[in-house]
Amino acid sequence: MPHLNYTETLTVVSCTCGISYAIPESLHAQMTDRSKSVYCPNGHQWHYTESLETKLKREKEKAARIQASLDQAEASLAAQKGVATKLRKKVERAEHGVCPHCNRTFQNLMRHVKSKHPECVA
Repeated sequence: MPHLNYTETLTVVSCTCGISYAIPESLHAQMTDRSKSVYCPNGHQWHYTESLETKLKREKEKAARIQASLDQAEASLAAQKGVATKLRKKVERAEHGVCPHCNRTFQNLMRHVKSKHPECVA
């Protein structure tokens, strides 16, 4: 029987049937991306699945991204509420005759704004 000189590194793996055997490290590296399957010497096809730790890590990262997005949305909403409140109060004051530009009270606010603040009249 002729001898075979093999220079590549072998990795020992185990099949679900319990048999351990060696495969080239390059094939083992390809199997970790879960797209490749191999057959054991007993004829069983097998492949690596994602470990529970990897799944948990991925889900935690996803949850962290969602939480960050939620926090950002809440901060944006709070800022928008602040701006809306400020504008609403300005309108309410104007409805009661308070000039939004100089904060003085007038019986006829429209006439005052047209005469004293013409740059603000559209």
